[in-house]
Amino acid sequence: MMMSSPLDLRVRQVWPVEEPPGWRANWIGPSVAEGATNVAFLCRHAFRLGSSRPRRSVLHIGAESSYLLYVNGALAGRGPVRGTAAVTYFDTYDVTELLQDGENWIAIAAHSPNTPTFQASPQAPAVIAQLDDGDDVATDARWQVCLMPGWRPDVEMYTFQIGFTEWQNHADLAPSWSVGGDVAAGWTAAAAVRIDKDLFPRDIPFLTDQRVRPSAVRTVFSVPAEDGQASIAGNLATEPHSNLSLPGVSGLLQEPSRSIELERPPAAGGVGLIIDFGEIVNGAVEIAVTAPRGTVLDLGYDEQLNRNRRLSTAAGDYRFADRHILSGSRQTVTGIFGRRGFRLVELVFRDAAGPVTLHEVRAVQRRFPYVDRAAFSCTDARLNQVWNACVETLKSCATDVFVDCPWRENALWLTDVPVESLSALQAFGDGRLTERCLRLLFSQVRDDGLVPAVAPAGDVPALGDVRPPDWLVLPAANLYVTFILEDFLLYTGSSEFVVGFLPKIDAILDTFRSWVGPDHVILPPDRHWNLIDWSYEFVDRSTHSARKHAALDYMFVLALRSAARLHEQVGDSDRVASLSEEARVRWTQLRAVYWDDARSLFADLPAAGQGTSVDRRSG
Repeated sequence: MMMSSPLDLRVRQVWPVEEPPGWRANWIGPSVAEGATNVAFLCRHAFRLGSSRPRRSVLHIGAESSYLLYVNGALAGRGPVRGTAAVTYFDTYDVTELLQDGENWIAIAAHSPNTPTFQASPQAPAVIAQLDDGDDVATDARWQVCLMPGWRPDVEMYTFQIGFTEWQNHADLAPSWSVGGDVAAGWTAAAAVRIDKDLFPRDIPFLTDQRVRPSAVRTVFSVPAEDGQASIAGNLATEPHSNLSLPGVSGLLQEPSRSIELERPPAAGGVGLIIDFGEIVNGAVEIAVTAPRGTVLDLGYDEQLNRNRRLSTAAGDYRFADRHILSGSRQTVTGIFGRRGFRLVELVFRDAAGPVTLHEVRAVQRRFPYVDRAAFSCTDARLNQVWNACVETLKSCATDVFVDCPWRENALWLTDVPVESLSALQAFGDGRLTERCLRLLFSQVRDDGLVPAVAPAGDVPALGDVRPPDWLVLPAANLYVTFILEDFLLYTGSSEFVVGFLPKIDAILDTFRSWVGPDHVILPPDRHWNLIDWSYEFVDRSTHSARKHAALDYMFVLALRSAARLHEQVGDSDRVASLSEEARVRWTQLRAVYWDDARSLFADLPAAGQGTSVDRRSG
């Protein structure tokens, strides 16, 4: 079945790839209208193997931007890791145990937002795949392709950072589509697609899947018939709830889970539950259910109950909800392509023509495979809880990159990497995710040496004439790169990786030098978002509005000192001396600019007496 979530245990994920394939395959995809967004499509290919087939069959697959891989109907993989406008990645699987003598099918369900988000920056809906053995199995015009039956493309954005809401009618998708069935779905020969990106092998291990059972059912309720509101999330947030008693609902919390039956309410409408998993989940929810064909299942997500003991599924422009229309047989409903972050999930079953049997509800944590290397324990139970909470938070924010949060953005921000990287190095002794984040960010490097502070750098609504790639360049964040690399080198000793970044640091520092005016103060271009820290914004002291600011000037001094130490570690004494002297001179110049004798403190702004003092604010 299409929505089955666990990977088949006969598949072996291959990482690292010791020798990249010689690509015979072409990028292929469906023919879509210009400007089409939120495109989901299927492609498949049949081939035959004799009894003398190879002892090992390895399959490589990439997608713009997400894929689910099936081999003879078994779910064999999902991915890839996120890329940017310049790079994309492929995964590798040993599928030997899934192949058979005679006819075999490889099938792919793929999705492209076809618009830049903070998760993906696709050029077109497309996939590429090939088996290592034999010229016959590589994506080309012999493959069949069709738009995914039941997928609704004209939906709301979940968030502009994450992408679109998922709306799928499972009744429209034949269970046998991945093995040659559903011949009436409009299959055509695949079209060749031009993708002008570097295609690299996956550069981190595969993520772990850990299933989490619910810790509580917070509420059970009935809802009236929908009032015609177009927004699924808006409806979930505002529709009336009437409390229900549901015998046996605690069975969902047990291991193994006990099925419960949801009787249809007397009037037209639906039945809902709010499930609490007791921890923040970054991944997906899985719902095993049997319901009449056409039953609607709406899913809402949040991290906490609001003051009305409901989920805030509609907040500003954000719409934290998905919709699934059920097939009529027992099925497992889960997120198809998108990642979801939550602690609580609201399930609302609507328009059921008969009873709904809920067999099991589980969450799936999808995380970087960190191994605990550090521990903390003391006689203060509260401090022990703080340590555990910090480690758990870090794990929840470590997926294929370090992310800012699971729920709203799930995005890689350069501004978050210094803290997340250093914490991961201390807790896990593993620098691989740090390396990947920096590679990904610098795949977007500009001619001036700066990088956008988010990767991939997606569209941002309401910017007017300012281009997102310009606005998303945060000057201060670019200086953080030196601090990240210094921590990385101290913990890992991996000088080779750091040496490769030294010219990039030099380019960043050169750009900052070009911004220094006759008054010795940095003035970054107003097309860049001059955000230094949210603490300034929250007290109405916007560093972007001020433009010139002590925090940015002194951060540049710290970056010069950090760069000097990096050069010292790799034995470049000349650069150590020049950078150290530059930092000393800058410090002296800035003291004359920012020191306020009358108050005996450094001011935030160049004119003495303006703004709140750095010392006072930090206190």
